[in-house]
Amino acid sequence: MVGPYNCSGSTTISSMPAGTADKQERRSNDERKKRRLASNRESARRSRVRKQRRLDDLSSQVAELLDTNQRLLIELNHMIARHARIVRENAKLREEAADFQKRLNEMEVASSLEELLYV
Repeated sequence: MVGPYNCSGSTTISSMPAGTADKQERRSNDERKKRRLASNRESARRSRVRKQRRLDDLSSQVAELLDTNQRLLIELNHMIARHARIVRENAKLREEAADFQKRLNEMEVASSLEELLYV
């Protein structure tokens, strides 16, 4: 009788009728298929959970970056306004310095004239 091979490569003799062995093999295949499908479903579920977690993390990161961007824009606007004030103040101080320099030069010229007149 030729039957299924065992692990060592030799044939085994089955005491079961041929139909019973086929039914058992089908049942075994069905059980493996059910286990594989269940495993695939579980793997898909875990994958969806990981994907959702990643999406949640990215959404949080987007919210944080938007907040940071808003804060930095406010800070930039303050710095631009401060810079404009400093530029105006600097121009005013330069103008005052030029006026003082002009007055000083006028005073030096007047002083030189007085020295020439009284010598």
